[in-house]
Amino acid sequence: MEQRVHRVEFEDWGSEALLASRMAPGLYLLHHQPIFTELANYGDLIRAEETGADCIRYVETEMRNSLSRLGDGMILTMQQRNNPGLQAVLDRIMETGGYWQIDFGGLLTVWFDDGRYNPAQDLTELHTGYDGPFPLGPAPPLINSTTWTSDSVVDLSRLNDDGDEND
Repeated sequence: MEQRVHRVEFEDWGSEALLASRMAPGLYLLHHQPIFTELANYGDLIRAEETGADCIRYVETEMRNSLSRLGDGMILTMQQRNNPGLQAVLDRIMETGGYWQIDFGGLLTVWFDDGRYNPAQDLTELHTGYDGPFPLGPAPPLINSTTWTSDSVVDLSRLNDDGDEND
């Protein structure tokens, strides 16, 4: 079973490069979590049409993986990424049949075998600085309805539908 990078086109997003194995004509096993779609996930067996060299178009998910997903992802700071305890948890996830990946430099996605190891508590203990039980709770707001511009801060709650400030 050779793992290769394929350009996978999804109907709800576009395409992205994913590591996958061709299991049979038109059947691919995903070895990577798609970022921009929820049609397929890490470990899923998908049916796809071949559209070119290492290019496929998603048709349907033939079989879902048997793992549990930890929330919608966990945002890590650089300090958290450099925490030696994180690597120990990630190693244990892999050793117990799970999978993890970090995208965009800090978005952690975790799949785990619930019968062998649930990393939720260990990851929550490593993830400090937010109110609530993140990653199982809601993600914190990034800028609290305020956006930064080159020369000022604009309070978005004061804008009308046209983008002009209300008086």
